[in-house]
Amino acid sequence: TIRTCPVFARADVCGQGVPAGHAHAPASPDALGRHALVAGSSLGWFCFALALNEGVPAVGYELLNPLHERATDALAKIQKFVAQEGAAMPSVQLRHGDVLGADLRDAHLVVLTSQCWDPPLRAAMYHK
Repeated sequence: TIRTCPVFARADVCGQGVPAGHAHAPASPDALGRHALVAGSSLGWFCFALALNEGVPAVGYELLNPLHERATDALAKIQKFVAQEGAAMPSVQLRHGDVLGADLRDAHLVVLTSQCWDPPLRAAMYHK
């Protein structure tokens, strides 16, 4: 069973529409609209958990290409399984790159998952 988080509910995710007072257009044409952004997404596990357990669309950023490639492979397998089960899941996008270059206008939850974030890097992300 795929549950949805009412704060992030969108018509294309769960058929319930956007909660009152939360309607808005995505900041850019390729944006998801309201979503969680995971900085240091590693193998994608946090993005997958947000989408599958909470119904929250997610965008993950990972600097290390081997981790990004494995996460992308895992996402394809998860999407195939979900489709075979006749279910749906919110959008998950996994991006190889530096999160400091990300557009955060539609990110309503930002998660820093890496233990490698030194104080200057955390401060840069905070000010972004």
